[in-house]
Amino acid sequence: MSFYHTLPLAYLKAREHPNNVYIESGPCFALERYYIYTIDHVSAASTILDCGVGISPNLGSPVPYVPGDREWAAKYLRLALDIVPDKIVIPDILGNALGTEKNFQLYADVMENIRWSASEPRLIYVIQGENQKEAVTQVYSACDEDRADIIAFPRLVQYYGYDDRDCDGLATRRIRFIRSVLPQIDKPCHMLGLNSLRELRFAAEHGLSIDSRIAAMMGIAGLKISGYQRGLNRPPNLTIDLTVEKLPSPALDLIDYNVKLLDDLYEQFKA
Repeated sequence: MSFYHTLPLAYLKAREHPNNVYIESGPCFALERYYIYTIDHVSAASTILDCGVGISPNLGSPVPYVPGDREWAAKYLRLALDIVPDKIVIPDILGNALGTEKNFQLYADVMENIRWSASEPRLIYVIQGENQKEAVTQVYSACDEDRADIIAFPRLVQYYGYDDRDCDGLATRRIRFIRSVLPQIDKPCHMLGLNSLRELRFAAEHGLSIDSRIAAMMGIAGLKISGYQRGLNRPPNLTIDLTVEKLPSPALDLIDYNVKLLDDLYEQFKA
């Protein structure tokens, strides 16, 4: 398993790509050049394609996933066809366990009938629910679903039982939940996003993959990730524009540094 990095266009064009790239659909749809560059230059053999964050990607009831865009599901499938990623996140519906399960089945049905130009992507089933009981039930459903190749746990959902947005607190709650269900899971697992480096260590030690934008976010802000003992030291309200096409060399160098640090930590903590 591996650490996957979400990276801005400027970095993808200027530097050697890391081994594992996490592609979000939003920037691809927002900027055609990002879409085209991703198709032409990012190795599909080591990528995860993700739906991003929206309202409802329900194929059975096409409420716009992005406000005003009722064609979003078709665009996402088209993007998957163009990239043919190694793995693809099947869009989940926040807090809706049964809706997410039905959505997975609908997308999987469609994808079974697609003629892929390369190996068919492995499908990622995201665990949703209003509470832990629903989420645990979904874990069992995902294990029983033959077409679900990988089970994923979001960075921030209500069934972890959080009562604030503190990243360390979120990390503790997510680790606690995943640890409680791992013995029942017989499939690879993925952690969506990164709250703290303790999650990176947990993922590596337990054979889970994980992804984050943090290497690029910190680098563009002029910051180095300090290392495991000091933690992420992430400033509040840190954001990133993944469609940015030019970055100064110092920012690119910092992204390089952060990517390598996270990759090295992941390898160091592997059991």
